[in-house]
Amino acid sequence: MFNKKKKIYTLHDIEKLFTYIPAIFIPFLAFLFLVIFYFILESKQARDLDLIQQKQILNYEFDKKDTLYKFVDTIESEVEEDLLSVKEHLSQVVYTTIGHINTKYTKELNQGLMKLYLNKTNKTI
Repeated sequence: MFNKKKKIYTLHDIEKLFTYIPAIFIPFLAFLFLVIFYFILESKQARDLDLIQQKQILNYEFDKKDTLYKFVDTIESEVEEDLLSVKEHLSQVVYTTIGHINTKYTKELNQGLMKLYLNKTNKTI
């Protein structure tokens, strides 16, 4: 009833299997490996491009930051020099004004000269 016939393979059948299966399997594996390598190389190329862009952006930001620090240092030194010269000029004007106040001129003469002197120094500043 349930008697199944067992197929008996001959040497010729086995030879066909060993001949055609590797011939089909090898191109299939080659195609599969090519697809895998393609995706790997594409992802590596995209990663390399991203790294190059990040490096360029970081270099650009570093250069901007460096330029900004140099500009701030230059401005600070120029402001310091300007303040020093203004301080020296103000010191001379105050010293001269104190000298005029302490002179031995009369009060009216001293006030008139003082007004002229102060007007003159205000115009120079």
